[in-house]
Amino acid sequence: MYTGTSLSIMDMITDVLAIRRFFLQGNYYFAWANIAFIGASLFLQVIIVCGQNRKLGMKTILFEMLMVLLMVKPALDAKRVASGNIMLEDSCGDPAEELTLMKIIEMFAESLPSSVLQTYAVFRNDDYSAAAISSIAVSAMTISFVSTTMSVVSTN
Repeated sequence: MYTGTSLSIMDMITDVLAIRRFFLQGNYYFAWANIAFIGASLFLQVIIVCGQNRKLGMKTILFEMLMVLLMVKPALDAKRVASGNIMLEDSCGDPAEELTLMKIIEMFAESLPSSVLQTYAVFRNDDYSAAAISSIAVSAMTISFVSTTMSVVSTN
């Protein structure tokens, strides 16, 4: 549980560093594309949070939205699942479902497109720095972890 959360947070950190690197190198299109991927992921997660918690009140929705925007929602969801996976009475789904859905959104809206873009940038610019390669590697590990987890969960 915490492995996936750690990978998710590391992926976001390495992507932010990649954006910084793109701006410093003058690769503005790559930087803005990466920002768009992160923005799309956060936007979709906010929509899910609003739908998932719509019966729990505005205070809960705002708190959950803040957790998404601060990019700590994976850690919060993992803690909820690890502490017993209790579904709140008016919630539309349990914490495990929400965690899985958030991971899927992150994988398809941010990790996959970002890793493809960063791989293209590495080969296009001959930038084989440790920072560039590690960002791609962390994204690949996140994609692998999420897809493996989905496979295991779907077979059970």
